[in-house]
Parts: sequence; structure tokens; C-alpha cells
Amino acid sequence: MCLRWGIYLKSAYLYGMIAVVDQHIPYIEGVLEPHFGEVRYLPADGITRQAVADARALLVRTRTHCDARLLDGSAIEFIGSATIGSDHIDTAYCQQRGIRVDTAPGCNAVAVQQWTLAAMVHWVEHNRLSLRGLTLGVVGVGHVGSRVEAGAKMLGMSVLRCDPPRQRVEVGANFVALPELLQRADIVTFHVPLVRTGADATQHLLHAGNIGLCKHNALIINSSRGGVVETDALLNFAFSHPEAALALDVWEGEPHPNAQLVERCLIATPHIAGYSIEGKRSATRMLLNALSRHFALPHIALPLTADSPPEHLAPCATLAEAIAATYPIASNDLRCIGRPFEDYRNAYPYRHDFGGFAANLRSSCYADLLRMGFSPAQH
Repeated sequence: MCLRWGIYLKSAYLYGMIAVVDQHIPYIEGVLEPHFGEVRYLPADGITRQAVADARALLVRTRTHCDARLLDGSAIEFIGSATIGSDHIDTAYCQQRGIRVDTAPGCNAVAVQQWTLAAMVHWVEHNRLSLRGLTLGVVGVGHVGSRVEAGAKMLGMSVLRCDPPRQRVEVGANFVALPELLQRADIVTFHVPLVRTGADATQHLLHAGNIGLCKHNALIINSSRGGVVETDALLNFAFSHPEAALALDVWEGEPHPNAQLVERCLIATPHIAGYSIEGKRSATRMLLNALSRHFALPHIALPLTADSPPEHLAPCATLAEAIAATYPIASNDLRCIGRPFEDYRNAYPYRHDFGGFAANLRSSCYADLLRMGFSPAQH
């Protein structure tokens, strides 16, 4: 009886509570209502101090800056972000206020791996080259970077790794310093969080003082955060090295990227590298699990509509061919979509990442497809 009464009191307590949710978080509409008295779905610019004042839970994306300006005087005790990063959240302030913060690390690692490898494949096709034998420099070897490293090796590339935090604790591991990586790599790709201060600061990690170390014909890729690469330095390098190429998904000043930089890119997409069906589903599920743990709720399941069977992949002769077939990356280029950056991003028709495709048994690279994360052939 006591246990039942306790459950009833907890339920009644939650039923009077309010949750504020970014309306563009996929698959979440309707799942919180049985547990909260009111759920407010708002656009990012509608999540204001007034909107969250009486709410206990706040679920956001990168466009909502969670700091004192938004949260002072509010009842917020839990912030969940459907993102891998937390640079839009003042975590020190939240810790001081006793606000629990959860993100979704690794949720879209396969999608960003797919975007990065697709950009590389597009570049070599554009230049009539082969990835086999080239050297890739991976800056940041976490959830995403480690997957990009593995994919590059499967494509026959040599890989240089730069990750100072890991290097400090992994004695004997094979890491190189950033200057050496920039000098030796044919392709440089960034997969780090945006950290503005401290020994491991990543803001303007690539800047005017070191970008000149890159090869004159290098491909520079950034799908991490726009602030990791200094815009002016990148522009100057690109214009002074006509053979260099840029593939960018993130930009300083989003959602208003530098127009000159966009025009100079080989690939320019509006921060959608991680926007796969599987990645978004994973992020929302991680968010709901964290919310459930914090408020001691029963398991909150995603709607059945969130699940979809894998698509059938046509037979492929090579792994590079399969990567290009899953994602024609140029179709998402800012210069092709004909819509403003943020409008397109909010309405992006989520694509399948590798896990959303069933490998074809007739593919000569079938075993490699499974190792890359494609689903097994459907019988």
C-alpha cells in the first residue's frame, strides 16, 4: 500500500509539472504528455526566459543557448539536448544551480562518418583520384573520429591521429601533434567539441598561424563546430591555394555563413552532417532515457512511426561506390537547395545512414559493407 501511495504521489507531482520542448526534436511529440501536466512545443527562438520560467524540464537542440539569461529565476531542474555537444549550454552555471544536463554523445556518429566519407569520395571523383594510398589526418578521435579512421583504413588510406586529451592517458598510443598532421595529411578532418578556454581549447584550432602547414592541394573538412576553424584564415588559404578544396558542414556565424567561403567550397552543407533517421532516433531515445532517470519515470518509448526498415542497396563493386550510393552529398549543398540555411535545416528530410541500408549479397565488397555498419542482406 505504501509503495502504491508513493507511486501515486510521484505521478501527481509530475502531472502538475511543465516541460518545454524544441518542436524540431524528431519523434518526441506526444510521448511526454502522459507524464507531465503540460508540454510546450516551441521553435528555438520561442524558447525564452518567459516560456521556461515555470517549467521543470527543458529539451533543446544547439540553437537554444542555456545560460543565466534564459534560466535565471526559472524552475528548470533538467536540461536535455538532442546533440552530441554541449557548447550551447553554460554547464558551470547549471552545475552551480543544481540543474542536471544530459546530451546524446555518439548518437549521430555513423551519420557524420557517412557525411565525411561521402565528402572524401566526392573529392576524389571530382579530381579523378583514388583514396587508396592517401593520408588522412583525423583531429579528434572520439565517437565520430574513430569511426572515420576505421572507414578510411577500409578504403586503403593511411591515418594520422591527433587527440591531446587521449594522448595524455593512452601511453604508447599512436598520436601525432597537430603541426605534423597538417604537414603530412592529404585530407584533414576535424571531429572535436568546441572548447573556448583551457589547455585543450579548440576554438580556432586551425588558424592563420598554422594553416600554412597544410599541403597546397589538401582537402580540409569540418563537420564539428564552425568555431574550430578560423574563417578568415581558411578563406585566405583557399584563395591563395587554388588546388586546395574545402568541405564544410559547420560555420562561424551560423545560420549566416560567410558567403565568400560558401562559394569557395567544394561541398557546403547547412549543419546537417548528423541528420540521419537513425541518428535522430538515437538522440531522442537517449534524451528520453535521461529524462526518465532524472524524474524516476517509467520507460518512455518512441512511437512506432520512428522505426523504418532498411532500404535495399544495389550491388556495389567497391566500398567507395557504396558510400556514394547511400548519400549523394552534393544534393545538400547550400548553393543547390534554394532555401535559407535555417529553413532547410529545420525541414531537412532525414536520410538513412549506413545502418539504414541493407547490403546486397551480390556486392563484391559485401564483407566490408558489414564491417562499415551496413545492415545484413534482407532475405
